[in-house]
Amino acid sequence: MRCRVCKQEIPEDSQTCPFCNANIANTSDNNPLKYIIIILLLVIIVLFLIIIINSKSIPKSIYIEDDSSFSPSGTRTIMLYLAGSNLESNASLATYELNALDPKTFDFTNNHLLVYTGGSKKWHNFVSSNENAIYEFTKDKGFVKLKTLSRLNMGDPDTLTEFLNYGYHQYETDSYNLIIWDHGGATNGAVYDEISGDHLELEEFSKALKNSPFNTNNKLETVLFRTCLNGTFEMANIFKDYAKYLIASEEKTQGSTKANTMSFLNKVSKSDSAIDYGTKFIEQYANQLNNIKSYREDNNSIDVMYSIVDLSYIGRINKAFDKYISAVALEENYSDIVRLRNNLFQYGYVYYDDKMYDTVDMYTLIEELSPYSSVSPEELLKLIDAAVIYNWTNIEESKGIAIFFPFNSSPKEQINNLTAYSKLPHGRVYLDFIQAFRNRLVSKSSTSYKQFGLTHNKVSYDSNLHTMTIELNSDQVRDYLKSEYMIFRKDKDLLNLVYTSDNVIEPSDNDKTIVAILEPKLVGLKDKNQIIVLPIEERKYKNEIIKSASIDFLSLAESGQTLFPTVINIKYGEKSPTMSAAYFKDKKSTASSQLLELKDINNMSVTNDYYINRNNKLILEGTEQKTSFVISNTSWGYLKLDSNYCGVFVITDIYGNTYYTDLINF
Repeated sequence: MRCRVCKQEIPEDSQTCPFCNANIANTSDNNPLKYIIIILLLVIIVLFLIIIINSKSIPKSIYIEDDSSFSPSGTRTIMLYLAGSNLESNASLATYELNALDPKTFDFTNNHLLVYTGGSKKWHNFVSSNENAIYEFTKDKGFVKLKTLSRLNMGDPDTLTEFLNYGYHQYETDSYNLIIWDHGGATNGAVYDEISGDHLELEEFSKALKNSPFNTNNKLETVLFRTCLNGTFEMANIFKDYAKYLIASEEKTQGSTKANTMSFLNKVSKSDSAIDYGTKFIEQYANQLNNIKSYREDNNSIDVMYSIVDLSYIGRINKAFDKYISAVALEENYSDIVRLRNNLFQYGYVYYDDKMYDTVDMYTLIEELSPYSSVSPEELLKLIDAAVIYNWTNIEESKGIAIFFPFNSSPKEQINNLTAYSKLPHGRVYLDFIQAFRNRLVSKSSTSYKQFGLTHNKVSYDSNLHTMTIELNSDQVRDYLKSEYMIFRKDKDLLNLVYTSDNVIEPSDNDKTIVAILEPKLVGLKDKNQIIVLPIEERKYKNEIIKSASIDFLSLAESGQTLFPTVINIKYGEKSPTMSAAYFKDKKSTASSQLLELKDINNMSVTNDYYINRNNKLILEGTEQKTSFVISNTSWGYLKLDSNYCGVFVITDIYGNTYYTDLINF
């Protein structure tokens, strides 16, 4: 080697230079090749670390029964989380959805479709109820099983997480889209596993997403809920950090074995944006509804809606909503706000008569609360307008996002929903507001009705106008929330309930009278030994009146088939009534429907509620139920209101107390 000072050749093991006496600190430092090697090694290490950091983690090994269709290329991965539940086991709805996928038109070059199956006791296709599985939709072989799993709970967040991880690592595509298919329950969540009896609560959706590959920097392109009632502010908050767009319905949705929604995937192309993708789904859902309406007369006025929501706005909406709702003076304006809530359109209830969900349109709620908030709603409403990219609906009140507001559901259901709400990472200010509202609503505090009830109020019946009236005083109008009337057929000391309705003209400061507009005809038949009246519930709905009946089961005259109706809508024809019935073919199945005339029915079972008549007062205690089994329906027709009938008003005050008038004889 050479001395670094005098450049003379010196022995390899020298500590000092024999020519200039310079110190040789470390012989290896004089080897320039070593420096080059060290630098190259460092460069290689840095490059390796960069590759590791920026790449996806290596996917776990997968079980592939047929890997001929496996392809890592493409632009969109669609992950369908298909919990069959009773929708499949009893009505084959999931099977019909899968059958709608067409390998001739599906874009396999740019789209990959993975389906995770489970949660149903019986499948009517290639899927086994004894396992969960992941399938790929392929061009040549249809659905090919990629992975077999033990029978797992679809209502477990870990199951959803596993599918999200699998789908993400299976294909490297430009975007990832999640579809949730099953029942939905608004604040209760979605995905009701028929085998375990479990479902995914909102906080469990949050857990599933948190443990998935998706996050604020790597979002799903869309999450589509092919469910009921999941188009909510609460669900939007769950997905805002994990998805760009939410496609969901505020209202209950419809299903059919004669039409489908998943065929929209056959039309998804590489050039489609997230909005195009969502719009194509909604257009196909509209097609399905048109098909349903063609054979279900009762569906002609069913409420429909689906929206596409840009989740990037939800964080700003949260802040503006907290500011707005904290400025609402609930205590000073409770009586007005509770009446406001009573008049709001409630999803799942107004048409379907299902009270348990307690969701209303968020935009409409904010507008209605504006007189009671010291903060202008303008900024908040503009944000919601901007967030709702597409809103397809025939419901005037629906602006695209629903929100929970407890009112009509049972106390137990309200507590369950409030408990679920308390576990959410957002909405603490709004939770305090609705809890304070509910505490007043169920407080049973005294009002002007408390001392005398309705015993001092003047009531009357007009046989010419077919109206019942009750006059309130000023204090009662102030404390009034809502009212309905009941009609009974007298049966000695018992009262057979035959008609209930909320079709009343409400009182006001200028006119303190409640007017009930009675239906002068009842539906029934005269048997040799008795008169049987079909119990009917009448409800106001927009500009129409809906009459529905309660029937245990009926048999068709021609086929002898026994049906178990869920909804019987009665229409008053000129000469005789008709009914359109949504029914079960057995006690466990999912509802189908057809239009029936009473002459088509061979027999039916009707359960009547009986109350006690004591000194012209309705006694609620000791209510009985009697079942009438009608063998022949040839005598079905209209029965006239006469002196054999009587009615009562039922008034609810602003704190949930209920009061009854004395019997009003016709």
